[in-house]
Parts: sequence; structure tokens; C-alpha cells
Amino acid sequence: MQDKIKAIEKNSIMTKFVYITSLAVFIFPIFTSLPKNVSIIYDQDSFCRQGLLPYPCKAVEFIKKEKIDGKNVFSSYEWGGFLEWQLPEYKFFVDGRMPAWETKNKERPYTTYLKIIQAQEGWDKKLEEHKTDWLLLPANTFLDLYLQEQNSNWKEIYRDKISAIYIKKE
Repeated sequence: MQDKIKAIEKNSIMTKFVYITSLAVFIFPIFTSLPKNVSIIYDQDSFCRQGLLPYPCKAVEFIKKEKIDGKNVFSSYEWGGFLEWQLPEYKFFVDGRMPAWETKNKERPYTTYLKIIQAQEGWDKKLEEHKTDWLLLPANTFLDLYLQEQNSNWKEIYRDKISAIYIKKE
């Protein structure tokens, strides 16, 4: 038996075959279980049903149906990429690509976003400065709660458990 093993070891083709077969036996179970654990989402419906974060899918349907006036939208930072994908005809305030960008006043867009979404003093002036036409907010954020309780220049036109949409009062 030892002579047969030594003969196999000396045969480089056979040695490579044994190594590759051993590696395949080890890796095969990993790859066969992978599809059960990972899914790739290509369409909005799957993204909305299977996504890890709650996205404003129903609000997007409402926006597409109602065609809200104005192109400049203040929305959630976390939703930026999704909204750019679903509603490319609108300009969204901030998304994952821009928190580090500097502006003329040296305040990062993400910092401005936080001041607005937290309804900090001057939030409404910042929206005016950025010529914001309407708001797509996560439900129950500070700004959403503030707008529900205070008489402001914004009127709610849509709400679900994930999001709310406000337009400027006329």
C-alpha cells in the first residue's frame, strides 16, 4: 500500500487531481447552501417585500400616480439611493454618496440634513435656501411629529406606517 501511495505522490498529475478533488469536496457544500442564504433583488416589488430596511414603497406608488409638483424633495438620507432609482425625475436632498461633500457655507449636506430632520431651530429656512418643493419623511421622525403638531407652511397629503408626504400650503 505504501508503494502505491508513493507512486501517486510522484505522479504530479495524480497529486493535482487528489488536491483538487479534496478541495471540491470541502467547498461544494458551501456553494450549494449559499443560494438559500443570499438573494439578489432586481425589482422594486421584491425590494419592498424582502429588503432589510423599510423603504417608502407605497409612497413611491402614490408619487408616481399623483405626479406631485416640484422637483426638489427633502427625504430621508437612508432612502436616497432607492428614491433615485425609483423616481429619477426628482432631485433628492441627500443620499449615501454625499455626506462628506462640502458646500459654500462649509456645512456638510448630512449635517444640514440632520438639523432639518431633527426640526432644529432654522430648519424651515434651510428648506427655503435649498428651494425645497415637498417633503417625503419617515413617519414619526422629529420633523414629522413637529409638522403634525404645529401650524406650519406644510400640509400633509399622504401617510402610511413608513412615510409621510408634505407639500407647501398655498
